[in-house]
Formats: sequence, C-alpha cells, structure tokens
Amino acid sequence: MPPSISRSAHYKNDLRRLTAMIGMALAFFGVVLVAVIFYTGWSADRDAVQRERQQVENALDDGVSRVLDEQKSIAWWDDAVINVAGGEINSTWVDIEIGAFLNETYGHDEVYILNSADKPVYAYVNGVNVEPREAFTRHEGAAEPVVREARGGEAPGLRERARAFELGQGNYRELLGATHAGWSAHVLNVDGRPYVVSAITIVPNVDASLLHGTPYLLLSFVSLDTDFVSTIGAGLLLPDLALREAPVRGAAVVAEPFMADDETPLGNLTWTTRRPGHVLMVFILPLVIVGLICASLLTAAFIRRLKRASAALSNREAESRHQALHDALSGLPNRRNFVERLQGALDGMVQTRNNTYLLVAYIDVDRFKDINDTMGHQAGDTLIMAVAARLKGVLAREDFLARFGGDEFAVLRIATREEAAEDLAGRLRAAFDESFDVWGQHVRMTASVGISMAPEHGSTPQELMRHADIALYQGKNQGRDRAMFFCAEMAAEVEQRREVELELEAALNAGELMLYYQPVVSCADGRVKGLEALLRWRHPTKGDISPARSCRSRRRPG
Repeated sequence: MPPSISRSAHYKNDLRRLTAMIGMALAFFGVVLVAVIFYTGWSADRDAVQRERQQVENALDDGVSRVLDEQKSIAWWDDAVINVAGGEINSTWVDIEIGAFLNETYGHDEVYILNSADKPVYAYVNGVNVEPREAFTRHEGAAEPVVREARGGEAPGLRERARAFELGQGNYRELLGATHAGWSAHVLNVDGRPYVVSAITIVPNVDASLLHGTPYLLLSFVSLDTDFVSTIGAGLLLPDLALREAPVRGAAVVAEPFMADDETPLGNLTWTTRRPGHVLMVFILPLVIVGLICASLLTAAFIRRLKRASAALSNREAESRHQALHDALSGLPNRRNFVERLQGALDGMVQTRNNTYLLVAYIDVDRFKDINDTMGHQAGDTLIMAVAARLKGVLAREDFLARFGGDEFAVLRIATREEAAEDLAGRLRAAFDESFDVWGQHVRMTASVGISMAPEHGSTPQELMRHADIALYQGKNQGRDRAMFFCAEMAAEVEQRREVELELEAALNAGELMLYYQPVVSCADGRVKGLEALLRWRHPTKGDISPARSCRSRRRPG
C-alpha cells in the first residue's frame, strides 16, 4: 500500500477512534449523570417515606403513652384512692373527676374501674354512666391481656407500646404512684375497630397508708378515630394522615398496613409524602436530559465539523503528496515516487529471496528538442502527454511508469525470468511504431531505451538508475532508436570518459594545450595559401590525446 494511502487510512482510523471515544464518553457520563440524579431523587423519596413511616409509628407509640399520662393524672392521686377504693365508690365524684374528665377533656370513649378482683365496678361509656358489668362484658376479651400486664403479669404476643411512658416515670423520686403503680397500654382490635386499650393502677401519690390490699384499676378505651389520627398527623406536618380500610392509590400517597399489637390487620394508614426527590425527578432531571441532548447535538456538530476539516486537510495533504510524487503535465509518478517504489521493491526482493528480477528502463524521446524548436513548447507538451498515454497502453498492468522531466521516462518491472527484459524492450519500442497526432500533424518519433537489472547491475536505486542511464547514453551514441542493456564495459567506458573530462578541465586550467599551425598548400601551384590553427593536448603520462576522443567526452547526443 502506498505511504500516502496508508497514512490517510491511519488518520481516518484515528479520527474514527476519537469520535467513538467522545461519543462513548458522552453517553457514559450522560447515563451516569441521569442515573445519579434519578437514584438521588428516588432514594430521597424512599428515605422520606421510611422516615415518615418511622415518625408515624413513633407518634402512635407516643399517643399510647399519652393515654397513660392522661390516666396517670387522675389514677395517681390520694383523692382517687379515697373515692374509689375507700369502701364504696363515690359515683358523683367519680363521674365528675374521672369519667367526665377523661371523656370530655381527653376524648376517652369508654372508662372502667376494676376492683381488686378485676371486676368492673364503674363504667362511663360515650359520656354516660352505665351499668358496669353489662358494658364491660362486650370488651372483656380485649381488655384481659392489658389488665393482666398491668397487674404485673405478661402479655405474650403483644408488641410493647408504652416504653416512652415507662422511661418518663424514672424521673420521679418522691411520687409514690411511680414507685408502686402498674400499667399497660396497647393498640388492639375491639369489635373490628382499632382502640388504644390502657390500664393503670389507682394508687396514692402522697399518703401511702390509704392503699389497702390490691389497688383498683382504671381502664380506658380510646378509639383511633379521625380526630386521634389527625392529631398525630398535625404534629408530624402530615395533614392528610388517615386510617382507612382500603389503601388509597396515588403517585405521592403512602399506604402503610396498620396492625394491632397482636398482628391483627386494622386497615391502612395513608398520607401524602413530602417527596423531596420530586423536584429532582420532575424539574432537574428533564433539564439535565435536555442539556445532555443539546450537548450531544453540539458534540455531533463539532465532530461533523472536525470530520469535514480533517477530510479537507487529508484531501489537501493527499493532493500535496500527489503533486509531490507525480508529474504535473502527464500525471505520471515522478522521479521521487519512482525511487521510493524502486526502494520498496528492492527491500521486498531481499526479504522474500524468491529469485525475482527488477528491471529499470530509461526512455528518452529522440530529437524531442526539434519539436520544441519547430512547433513550440505547447506542441512539445502535447507530444509528451501522447507519449505517456502510448507507454501506459503498451505496458503490463503491474509495470510502474514514471516521468523524470523533459522527454525522459522510466519503467520499473518485477519479473521472475530474465527474458522479461527483452519483452519490456520490445513493448517500449513498439510504443513508437505509429506516429503521434500533434495538433493535426502526424509526427513520427523514435526513442532510445536503456535497461538495467537487479541484482546483477546493482542493489540500490541509485546504482540501477545510473546504469540504466549509461545504457541509454550508449544507445544514443550508436545512432538512437534502439534499446540497450547495461553491461560492465559500458560503465568502464563512462568512467574513462569521465576521467578524460576531469583531466581536460585540469589541462585547460594548467595551460597544457598547445597551439599548432598547419599550412594549407594549393595542389595547383604548390604554394602556401593559408594556415590552419590546431589545438593539441599532450598528456604528461598518456601522451597525445586524440581530438576525437576529447571532443566526444564533452558532448552527449540528444
């Protein structure tokens, strides 16, 4: 492959790799950026939902503890022990201070007082004092584990809810109720609805002597209704927090299954999450995608311009290299191109060692100067182009034809047999068998050809070309219109002629040439009619040098 084509292909491959790398880098970083933004938004929303779920759960626990705090404000009180467990229940006092107070002030739906045997002795249901046994019978099963735990027993299978209340009681040092009281509170399924069921012992807070035997229990049922859940939501800045039987569907709506402390399903807690990642997903991500698209378009435009500029530069380089390696008139390869091709062929012949021959032929159009002198240089250029076309037509496809300038051409042929030299000489001479049409005139031309062969006649381009030129010169000396093959005698003659030329120049500079006068005598009367001046060269070591020999060394036939 010619170096220019190889270099152009190399540049194109480099540009293609650069374009692919830029495209892949842009796509990779674009995908990574979009993925990071998407993941950040998604994880922010996910974390927000998880945080809100935990906050709702903690708020429910705090709500359960708050019910115990509300009960504690009455149950841990000396007056409560006196009016409840002092002998007979003071119904009027209990209605006002316990039943009505818890119902109207804190929204306890049902309030019961259980005696030492855990039997109901008082009931205040939905704002009315009712018969305790009949009212309590409906909820006795739900209250049983809470009562047992408040008495110091265990309630297996129930989730611990009142941890915050228990931790709060550790702050008391003097309050007797905090020392001797028992309590329990859980979220339970009561008649298919969620309730906070809480129980706390009624104990004195000052006079411990008021407590005789097992303390009474204050038992409350607080419905997890809309008001209860809304209060929790308001504290969490979740205004639409609600407990529903079925989940509500929506892009920003969270539906969290709500379970009783015994794992009984109680519905779904729903609310609209804050979605901090929504801004990233809805606003920032589209802007980034649009930016990436714009960047991709700009990059594509830049790459297109780069490709066009690179293609133009490559074309200019190829054109410049073509001009540097080709003849402007004929379009054929020039001397430099021929030398590069010849050197490559010689290198290949040395590497392969496959008994190939390289033929170098010089072609010189005979008497081309006469065409320039008689018809003009434009006619000469037309003839040169016609000769180039004729030579290309007679040569084989694998032969390499070049023009060295003027009327000189050269051919390189790679052959596997010596007879190829005869074939090449015959083809080159056949190119001039027919006349050339120059501006309507049929011009008959001949050419002299000199051929050298590698490896016999040299192993470098300079040697082969010089020997082909010597063979061409020999053909010119022998009358033109012939093909000559180089031989060693030709080189010796040229060397001798070159030696004579150098010595003649030295003789001129040294004044070794002598002038002789030879008389011209008339044959009619024997008288001297004139003198002929003759210049003679007597060499110090070679003796007299013939004028014919010295003159022949000073000129070369055209």
